[in-house]
Amino acid sequence: MAGHLKLASGAGTDQIVDGVRMPSELKMRLLDELLPYARNSKKHGPKQIAAIAESMKSYGFTNPVLVADGILLAGHGRVLAAQKLGLKRVPTIDLSHLTQEQRRAYVIWDNRSAELDTSWDLEMLKLETDDLRALGLDLEAETGFSEEALAKLF
Repeated sequence: MAGHLKLASGAGTDQIVDGVRMPSELKMRLLDELLPYARNSKKHGPKQIAAIAESMKSYGFTNPVLVADGILLAGHGRVLAAQKLGLKRVPTIDLSHLTQEQRRAYVIWDNRSAELDTSWDLEMLKLETDDLRALGLDLEAETGFSEEALAKLF
């Protein structure tokens, strides 16, 4: 099936594993076919879009966008970065099984969840960034941390 990557057995139907729905496939979709969620409350500035685009060039498109009936639920920034890079297609996971209410709530949850009860292990972060710096990596380009930002943390 062109444009699809099967992740599990079955004919494109999701599976329930230990009580959790798991996608059965990734589908490559044309960017022109994806519509941003009209009421998305998360904003993506030009600096973030450029950083996501650079990450895609370095690491690839590592995180599929989430869609339901052609509407983006998660991945608006990744789609903008893909457009900046001139990509025509992106990997997607279909969440059309969600109700309209669930879709609306998920758009907020996906962004909010990254902010909840998280912190950096500063000792581990320093160890890792020091090693990467010693290897000659541009930390801001490769990790998103500028030297100034790291200096403030440590």
